[in-house]
Amino acid sequence: MRILFTSDLHGQRHLYDQLAELAVAVRAEGLILGGDMLPDSGPDEAEAVQVGYMSTVVRDLLVRLRDELGPLRTAMIFGNHEARCAEPAVARLEDEGLVTFLGPNKVATWGEVSLVGYSCAPPCPYWAKDYERLDRRGDENTFDEGYVWEAGAGRFRRVNAVEHLRTVTTMEEDLASVGPVERPWILVAHSPPAGLQLDRLACGLNVGSEAVAAFIRRRQPDVSLHGHVHEAPQMTGQYRQQVGRTLVVNPGQGEQELAAVHFSMADPAGTLTACNVACCR
Repeated sequence: MRILFTSDLHGQRHLYDQLAELAVAVRAEGLILGGDMLPDSGPDEAEAVQVGYMSTVVRDLLVRLRDELGPLRTAMIFGNHEARCAEPAVARLEDEGLVTFLGPNKVATWGEVSLVGYSCAPPCPYWAKDYERLDRRGDENTFDEGYVWEAGAGRFRRVNAVEHLRTVTTMEEDLASVGPVERPWILVAHSPPAGLQLDRLACGLNVGSEAVAAFIRRRQPDVSLHGHVHEAPQMTGQYRQQVGRTLVVNPGQGEQELAAVHFSMADPAGTLTACNVACCR
C-alpha cells in the first residue's frame, strides 16, 4: 500500500491544491492527514470557519481524489489549532465513507494495516485548548488563557488554561489507554516525540512530547507520523529517525510549497520519500 502523509496545512488553499496533485502523481492508496488542517481564526468565528471548511474544501478534496484514484482510503486526526466544534463535520464525512477520524481508542484497519491516532499536543500559546494536554502529570503550563468548546451550549468558554489542563487527562494517561494493536501498524500523533531532532522551533527550543517518545519506545509501531513543528526539518536537517523497529517521521510544512512524505507499507524505511509536487511530475 502506497501511503501519503502531510500535516499542518492550516486551511491554505494552495497547499490543498498541491496535495491533490501530489496524491494523483504518486498514485496514493492511503492518505493520512496529521492535524492542523483547518484555517486559523478567533473563537468568535471558529465554528463557522472550521465547520464550513471541513464541509466544503476538505470534502471536495476527498471526493476529487476518490474520483481520480478510485478506492482511496483517508484517515485524519486534529491538532492543537482545531476545536471540537469541527468534530460533527468530520463525523458527517465518515458517514459518507470519505474519511476515518483516528483516536487512541479507535483502531482503524486498511487491509492488514492498523492505524491509531492522537490529536493532542503539549501546552501552546494558541487560544484553542480542546486538543491541548499536559505532557505528564505535574508538568507546568505557562500559557494561562484560552477557550474550550462547550457542545451543549454551542459556544466557546473562556478558561484559565493552567487550571483547566489540571482537570483533564494528560498525554501520558491518554496514550496509556491504547489497547493491543495488530501489526503492521501506524501511529499518527500531531505532536512529535521529544529527543529525536524532529521538534525544534526556529528559536532553538525543542517542544516535543516526552509521553509520545516513551509510547514509541514502549509500543514500537512500525511507522510513527507527526507534524506540529513546521520548521523542525529545516532547523535540524532531519525529517526521519529510527527508534528500534519504529520509523519516526516529521516532514515539516512549508508556507508556499507543500511538505509531505510517501512510502510503501511493504518497506517503510526503504521507500520513505520526502516529496513535493514538482519532484513527482
